[in-house]
Amino acid sequence: MLNARLAAQQAAGKGLWLVGGKYTVADLASFSWVNWAEWAGVPVEPYPEVKKWLETIAEREASVKGCNVPEKFAMKEAMKTKEGEEEYAKHHSNWVMKGQENDQKTHQ
Repeated sequence: MLNARLAAQQAAGKGLWLVGGKYTVADLASFSWVNWAEWAGVPVEPYPEVKKWLETIAEREASVKGCNVPEKFAMKEAMKTKEGEEEYAKHHSNWVMKGQENDQKTHQ
């Protein structure tokens, strides 16, 4: 669906953006979810417009800066190998579990 929308926008001469022919909050909000597609097991390779759209937004200076909070965003690189994928998942699972433990202590 997203790939078709981006292709239609480009065909209409409105560029590679979701609405209005320019980068908007719709692109930013959607990017924040679609950027995690590979981690969720959804490859972007079969969707060339989505891949190009993701890369375009990811290369923006503000996106680079924002994605590296609270630490450097390493998922894309880690997902290139099975070992990297497993290590990335383990690290973030531990991070979530520690956060939940801290919350439980706070609310006792």
